[in-house]
Amino acid sequence: MSNSELEIMSDDSETDEPSDLNIDETQDDAGSASKKTRGRTRLQLLHLQKELIQVELNVLRQPIGEPGHKLGQYIGFIVSDSAIAPLTFEDWRYMPKETKIHMYDIIKAKFNINWDLAEDWINKKLSHLWRQRKHRLKKKYEKSSNDKEKLSELINDVGKEQWNLLVEFWNSEKGKNRSETNKTNYGKMTMHHTGGTKSFARLQDELRRIDELITNQPDASKNEVFNQVIGEVSPEAHVSTLTYGLGINQSKKNGKRSSHLDTLKMLEDERIQRQTANEKITHLQSELTELKSQLQTMEEMKSQFVRFKSMFEHQFSNSNASS
Repeated sequence: MSNSELEIMSDDSETDEPSDLNIDETQDDAGSASKKTRGRTRLQLLHLQKELIQVELNVLRQPIGEPGHKLGQYIGFIVSDSAIAPLTFEDWRYMPKETKIHMYDIIKAKFNINWDLAEDWINKKLSHLWRQRKHRLKKKYEKSSNDKEKLSELINDVGKEQWNLLVEFWNSEKGKNRSETNKTNYGKMTMHHTGGTKSFARLQDELRRIDELITNQPDASKNEVFNQVIGEVSPEAHVSTLTYGLGINQSKKNGKRSSHLDTLKMLEDERIQRQTANEKITHLQSELTELKSQLQTMEEMKSQFVRFKSMFEHQFSNSNASS
């Protein structure tokens, strides 16, 4: 048994971090044991879609817009299949190259994206969601250790062989130590993603589009601009939540929307700070250019003075010689 296999990371460092995918989110029907898995159904329909989805990248080579969001969800759909993304490796880096290539090929079959630019992001996304899946499985295992029915569901989802290896590692001394280490590291984090299922790249793209619309449509209210960019706001949402300016809510009934607006507001504040800093830098550069120009003028005047002095001394010397 190699070191790269069967030593499963617990990834407790992912606690509370929102995932980009909805495929594992289930809802209990009232008074029923049946589950709703609409997210998974939607992604299965996407899997059957034949037309390639065009994905654009921002300057940081991150997917943006709704197609970028679908790409993130689809990557989650891929890593949720243990046959495609096996869980019996300590670290994503130990995942066999041919296994990763197979995942890449699945993505390429559904999305038209500049692979040379996006490959690094896609690999990191696969790694991130793969670790998240292991973390969620461990949490479910801890909550369901005495529930044979739920444990059976988890085993069927993962596969008996991989599940046994996961449980073996979680209960090992090394697994427990790693779990504590990851929890400690997570506790040291000072900033967490609060934008719901939307990535920072997507939020930044929306913020850029909001700025463009405000510039091009000065008469439009910020509410109208926000809804044009965010889109698909139900009438009920307008009743329960009103937005005055960017990131200010009258009501916090819709937690996800409030969280999204808070993140947009944070990004807007950062943009303003960067803009202010850039303006100061531009001003200082302008002053520096002016000082350089003045210095050059003074150097030229000094050179002229030296030439005039030399000419005067030469003429004075000739005058004395002739007399």
